[in-house]
Amino acid sequence: MSTADLGARLQMPALATTSVALVPLPGGRQLVPGTTRAPANAMLWVHVVGYGGLATICAADLLAPWMGWAVALLYAPGVLCTMMAGAILGLYTVWKPTERKFRQAMVPAAALVATLATSELRTEFGVETYASSRVAQLAPLADEVLRSGRIEELAVGVEWMELNGWAGRPREGLFHEAVSTSSSLDDVLRTEGVGRAEYDRLTTAMRGAGVERVLARPGHVSFRFAQSGSTYLVYARPGQPLASTASYLERTTMRRTPLGDGWYLLRR
Repeated sequence: MSTADLGARLQMPALATTSVALVPLPGGRQLVPGTTRAPANAMLWVHVVGYGGLATICAADLLAPWMGWAVALLYAPGVLCTMMAGAILGLYTVWKPTERKFRQAMVPAAALVATLATSELRTEFGVETYASSRVAQLAPLADEVLRSGRIEELAVGVEWMELNGWAGRPREGLFHEAVSTSSSLDDVLRTEGVGRAEYDRLTTAMRGAGVERVLARPGHVSFRFAQSGSTYLVYARPGQPLASTASYLERTTMRRTPLGDGWYLLRR
């Protein structure tokens, strides 16, 4: 073979081959072709599930006043997803630990700590937002109760009610401590001087606003929400000291938050 032929052969491109036996590999490249990224993709989904669980818990804290006991439908999957993702991430971090794994685990851990640390703040914000959204609905009810002066206590439930010391099921009759026999709802309304139209209007407004109980005193009206028995929305007429509401609230040591225009949010 002449020198010219040898030079031409050396300049020809190498033929493609599927064998890796004689092919030099750069440093860090695996010898097995078709490298998979399954572990990385799996951990990505673990992070997605974990952060999704934390986001669900945050949403549940904010929506608890609106949802009541049904908020468990959010808390349950949120806590479950967070626990599952945390367990998998913890096992992945301690199995063949590396500095890179620990650095990656620090961000989810910080997110978990931040979520737990701010839970009370989110709950307080949710309660204040819920109460503020009910002021417009309850303002006419407060004015009517204070103007009539005939209702001291009114509570409504699914099949029960209370009115100025009378309590019971309207279909079966209402009882009073000073009365040995039961009376019908219409008889009780006549005794207390409350018209049936007024009673229906007030109870409809209470159910629409999510209020379970109304307590009235001169210059004050207190509304207790059905979703949270420890949350009160109180209206005080201008110039009326709020401290006098201790006479008809269940506890005197309650946190109060002014909402403006004579409205206050009281929480245990």
